[in-house]
Parts: sequence; structure tokens; C-alpha cells
Amino acid sequence: MSSTNVWFTLLLYFGLAFAWMDERPVLEAQDGNLIISSAKDRNITLKVLGNGYINVNEINLLHVALAAQNATRLMERLRAGYLVQVDNNLARLINLVEGPTGLQRRIAMLEGTGGNSSRSPNRRLPYSTDNLTRNSIRRTNERIRRLEETVREIENKLKENACQNNPCGNGGTCQDLYEGYQCLCPSSWEGPNCMTDVNECARYLGTDLGCQNGATCFNLPGSYRCDCQAGWYGLHCTKKDSVCSRENSQELCGHGICIPKPGVVTGYICLCDQGWETDGRNPACTRDVDECAAKHPPCSVNPPVTCFNAPGTFFCGACPRGYTGNGYYCTDIDECLEDNGGCSTSPRVQCINTMGSRVCGPCPSGYHGDGVSCIYVGPCRINNGGCHPLATCIENPALTSSYVQCRCPAGYQGDGLGPNGCQPATEISNNSCVNHPCVHGTCVSTYHGFLCRCDPGYTGTTCNTQIDPCSPNPCKNNGVCIVTGGAVTCNCSTSYTGSRCETQRQTCGGVSRNPIGHLEFPIGGTTYQHGLSCAWVLVTNYSQILNVTFTNFNLEDSTDCKFDFLQIHDGRNAGNHMIGRFCGNALPNKNGNIVSSHNALYFWFHSDSTVAHEGFALHWNTIDPICGGIFEEDYGTITSPGYPGRYPPNRDCYWYISVREGKRVQLHFGQLMLEEHTTCKYDYVEVRIY
Repeated sequence: MSSTNVWFTLLLYFGLAFAWMDERPVLEAQDGNLIISSAKDRNITLKVLGNGYINVNEINLLHVALAAQNATRLMERLRAGYLVQVDNNLARLINLVEGPTGLQRRIAMLEGTGGNSSRSPNRRLPYSTDNLTRNSIRRTNERIRRLEETVREIENKLKENACQNNPCGNGGTCQDLYEGYQCLCPSSWEGPNCMTDVNECARYLGTDLGCQNGATCFNLPGSYRCDCQAGWYGLHCTKKDSVCSRENSQELCGHGICIPKPGVVTGYICLCDQGWETDGRNPACTRDVDECAAKHPPCSVNPPVTCFNAPGTFFCGACPRGYTGNGYYCTDIDECLEDNGGCSTSPRVQCINTMGSRVCGPCPSGYHGDGVSCIYVGPCRINNGGCHPLATCIENPALTSSYVQCRCPAGYQGDGLGPNGCQPATEISNNSCVNHPCVHGTCVSTYHGFLCRCDPGYTGTTCNTQIDPCSPNPCKNNGVCIVTGGAVTCNCSTSYTGSRCETQRQTCGGVSRNPIGHLEFPIGGTTYQHGLSCAWVLVTNYSQILNVTFTNFNLEDSTDCKFDFLQIHDGRNAGNHMIGRFCGNALPNKNGNIVSSHNALYFWFHSDSTVAHEGFALHWNTIDPICGGIFEEDYGTITSPGYPGRYPPNRDCYWYISVREGKRVQLHFGQLMLEEHTTCKYDYVEVRIY
């Protein structure tokens, strides 16, 4: 039998709904604008049933109205309470200082500048009057102090954000008030923190929102259920039939739409809106999905961000300090990019960025401090640089930061080094310097001969020994000392950095932008350390993707990988879709191969404080992305690249569906979240019939 193929092309698409002009009141569309007009002198009223809301761009208008009402109440409380008290105190204070009998006038009279002009300015006031003045000033100062404390208390209370930790549960909206907060609860919850379930069966009894026509009401956490008598259907048992139509859809399915389906008891099924599901007993979408309890948390996991469930949705808390983002994903702030991360800049100390923070390196030689602030002390400040107590210690940083010269005072001779470096001179020989005994220095005649003051870089009795600035080696951690032009530099090993190789390199984590490469941790075949939290980001060309192959993998094994693990995300940070969390000695993703949907992959390695193994090794290369395909089966699923994560930019994907003759194609969209635009010219999905 011959077959006929029906072809479809799917691209990324939005549809627009149009309304036509009707008798007033009017609902019309003009050039993409939706216009709602009432009849003259008539109202426009919006009503919702059950737990519904009136939203404008995802903003709940009921919450906005309550927030405005609470703000008005707050202002009234301030006007009638603390602000009135502040105004009264200020008025009393002004009168006390500037009034007819105020402090200014009293002082002026006492000083002879007011009242009695004939009073001598040098006349001493009686003790009682002077004492009275001091008491008045003291009382005034005390009143001012109390007033300042009251103002500071008001300012501190106004600055407090009682909603910072979101004390409102079950999707409640927190409203910050002057002294505390107020929770705006959904209709199914109540109490100070929206933690008390509303008994809708009792509250709605006898109303249109309650169970009708002899139905039995069962109160549920955050909701309720009506078990209908035979012959009645719907959420509230108000329908005499279960015919799926536009008029019956909301009553039959709640937070979903009904689709006729012969063969089932009800004659229809419900496609639930995102964030809602059925209770397993009835087809209606009445139970909230707790997205926060999902296997893959929707909010950032590195760093961890609190997820708050709400009816039909969820939201994420704020990123912790040291990170930036919206809570769904958080990116580490590189504190070292601004003002050296708060580390010392004079002298400059190395700033090492860490996840959520930064670490300042040690102060350079000759300085003392914690890296945030470094105070120069110099080698001569410690035990006189090793010179004789009477000698003068002279620093010479041109050679090394630790090199000093010791010079004995007049009347003493010697090299100045150590406790015996300077000895009293008894006789001066004027001929001791005739033969210029100082090879690289200046000769000074002494009582018993001569003393050589060596040039920089030389030492010895006659300044004939060149100083080796690399002895002792100023470079730490096996760094190689090199002298160039009289200055010392250190050639550090791969594990250390800094002017003297004093800072260990941060090998745990990093960013690679190479199209191909190899990653091994730890390096050298050793076991990894305890208590690590490392993040690597692999980034390739913007229009390509990554192909990763693991060659070795051995981490501590555990249920749900809760001890040591390597977690991989399809994107640049932990907020992107999580591909998986892996542990044990089996290669990730069964065969060790992972292909990204975006041009980046994020690897997060975590180890606890107990068992350690050899870690992992992988290599990667860059490939061109492929999406789309041909489907000839009776049923199937099509998802955008990266689903359930975000789809990547600059992709054109084509799927073709072919069915047998006599069959037709029925598409059910479970989710559609694309960039919105009036003409859908950017991101869209398009369906064509061939």
C-alpha cells in the first residue's frame, strides 16, 4: 500500500490573538495594541475565582494594592507617632535655645552683652548664678543627647530590612515596615508568616467558591478538594456534564486546559500550566508543584542559594556576598580587578581571587603586615641589621632587600658586623692609606692601620670580595636566583609565584578559552586534598560547542554523591542546566563522553574531610553544533537544544515529522519560553504543513 507523507518544519514562533470591534463596551486591537473601552459612565471590573490573580507583566495587582495600602498606613503611623514626637522635641529644643527665656538670651545677659549694658564685662558672677548656668547647660545637653539618640534609633529602624531573609512562607510577599514586616499571603494561607493553612471548606461554606450540589469538601495544605456526587463534575461540582469546551475548561481543569480524549472515564484530560499538577485522583490541575524539592534544584547550587516555593511558581533568594547574579545563577566577583581587592598597593601585594572572596599575599621583604596593610620596617629595624650596636646600619635595596652595610663610628675601627665588629682605635697612622689597599672602596686611616669603606656590591677587609646577592638565596620555595644589572630576580617553579616565589599558585580551578586541551586534577598522579571546592570553566568559539572525553575518573563513592563529586553544568556557571553529578570510579555519563549545548562547560569539584582518591583527567575539542532531525515514529518528543536548560544563541533547528497514510499529527506544547517580540523576528518556533 502506498503511503503519503505529511511534512512539518518547526522553528522558534509566537502567535498573536486578534479581537474585532463589537458593540460598546469595546475590545479591539489596533496595530498590535489592545484597547478596552467601557460604555459611557460605566465601569471596567475584573474578577477572579478561587486562587486566581490579576497580573500585569507578572506583577500581581492585588499585592500592589495591598502594598500601597500598607505604605499609606505606615506613613500615617509615622505622622501620628515618631514624626510628631520628633517635631515636638525639635520645637521644644528651639524654644529652649532661641526663645524669649532661652539659653542664648540667658548667656548673653550673663556675659553682659544683653539686658543691662552698664554691667562690667570683667565682673565675676555670683557662685549661685554661675552654678545655675552650668546646670541649665548640662540639662540642655542631656536633652540634646536624648533627642539625638531618638533620631538615631529612628534612622536605624528605617534602614533595617526585615524582609532580607524572607520570613514569609508559602509564596507570601514580604512588606518591610517601620518596626518589623508584614506578609501578604496567598488566599490559601494566613498568619503572621503565611504558615497557617486556610480551611477553605469552612471559609467558603455556603458561597460560590465552596463545594456545590452535595459534594464533600476535603481541606488540603494550601488548597481544598470537592468530591462530587454522581452526575456532577468540575472543581466545585457545578457542571452537569464533563464536556470539554472553552467555557468549561477552567472549572474542569483549574490551572490547566482541557483536551477531549475518548476512552478515558471523564472524556477529557488536563494539560497543566507550568507549576501545577494533578493530585492523582482527579484530572484537574489543583496541586502546586514544589520546584524547590526537585532532583535538580532550580536555584544556584554553587554557591548555594535558598529556593522559595510559591503557588504555581518559585523564586530564588539573593546571591551571597562575593557573588553577583539573580539567584538562579551566581557568578563570582573578581575582587582583585578593583583597587587590588583591598590588598596593599604601596607596596603592591598580590591579590588572589577565590570563590566568593579573595586572599592577600604576604607583604614583601622589609615590610610587616597582613597583606591588606604593610608597614615598612627594613632590615636595619631588626637587631640593627646584624651590625655592632654602635655601628650605623645602611640599607642597600639596589642589591637585595636584605643586604646592609655596617659603618663604625668615629674613634672605632672594624667591619661593623656582629658584637666585635667595632673596636676602639688607639693610634692613627697617616701612611696606612698610601698604597691604596682598598680594592673597591675608600681607605680611612685609623690608630692601628686603616679601614676600608666598601663600594656597593663588595665586602672584605680590603673590599676585594664581590658580594653574591644570591647567597643566601633570597628566593623561596626552590626558586632560582638571577642577577641582572645588579638587581635580583627569582625564577619560580610552576607551583609558586611572586617576586620571591612566596605565593603558591592557585591550581584548583581556572578558566580555559582554548578550543582543544587537557585537564588533569590533581597533577602528577597524587591524591587530591581534603576540603576542596574548585571550579573550572571551558569556553570555546561562540558558534561552536565542546566535546569532552574522560580518560580517568576515581572519586570517593557514595549514595547521591554527597561526599566527593564532580558536578558538570551546560554553560558558564552553576546556574545553567546541570548535566549531572558524578562520583565513584565509573566514567561520567556512562561512556565518559559529554557534548555541550552551549559554547561553555562548568565543572565543580568538591571533596570532604575524609577519603581521597586519584581524581580525574579529561581532554576536549571543539565541534560544530547539530540540531534537528527526521521523525517517522507514531509518537515522540522534540526539545530545544539544551532543554530543560536555556537554549543557545544563533541556532536554526529543523525537525521533520512524517506519518503513515490515514494518520494525522497532533502536537502538544508542554512548555514555550522564548524571547518576546511584537513581530517574533528574533526567537520563534514555526509550524508548516507540506
